Amino acid sequence: PLGVFPVCSPPGERLLTLTVINPWWNESASNGLMLLRQTPTSEVINSPGFGASPFWLDDENFGYISQFQNGVQQVMVTNTNLDRPQMVFSNEALRLGFPNEERPDSLTLQLVRPSPSDPRLFVILASDFAVEDTASYLLFFNRVSDIITRIVPLPDLFTEPGVRLSPDGRFLLIADGDTEKSSSVMLLFNPGVPQIRAIHLEGQTPYPRHFYASWSPDGAWLALPELGYIRLWHNGADEQLLNFDNLHCTNAVWNNRMEP
Repeated sequence: PLGVFPVCSPPGERLLTLTVINPWWNESASNGLMLLRQTPTSEVINSPGFGASPFWLDDENFGYISQFQNGVQQVMVTNTNLDRPQMVFSNEALRLGFPNEERPDSLTLQLVRPSPSDPRLFVILASDFAVEDTASYLLFFNRVSDIITRIVPLPDLFTEPGVRLSPDGRFLLIADGDTEKSSSVMLLFNPGVPQIRAIHLEGQTPYPRHFYASWSPDGAWLALPELGYIRLWHNGADEQLLNFDNLHCTNAVWNNRMEP
């Protein structure tokens, strides 16, 4: 099955998919065979190999997490010509970048994405599984200066997190991959504000809800299908419900930005 949603390059011309053995909702921790297509509907032209959490930097360059059985993880970047991948950082180097008093005993990378608001920054979801109560972090890493610019401890809410980053980089939706759970949490962060706000999205839909989350192109609105109607949040608040007569809505996709 697919390990993540197919990942389109920024102009939408190229496509990366990930083939995995694990359940499809376990996307942030899945390691599988990456397949590259020059157009979304073309045949597979080649494979960059095995990796996890694939992402595009631009239309020519992409990256992924390379994982080894000894626990070593490396964030690699290459291009559509599949030139020799270059390592940006490893999980151990990232762990050592923590201040001494905050440094975790171990660090497992679960998701890496370039920041939509600053291409120099990577937004990273990582956890320390060496402690009894798993400690999770949202990290901002500057790949130009090679330093962590911000560390945000996360509440211990998830076992198999699924993640959606808003197009403007201000919001992070995290939903648990456990199909027995129905609640989600939207994390609201702003690079200029030290606090992070967690917004619980309670619902009765028993599936990994991040797969059905849809951000408006400007990142201001989030749409989630729920029991046949659409739940809308504007900037993480002002919840609204859209109901359609005689239409049981199961998914939602944005066509254009929505005025508040």
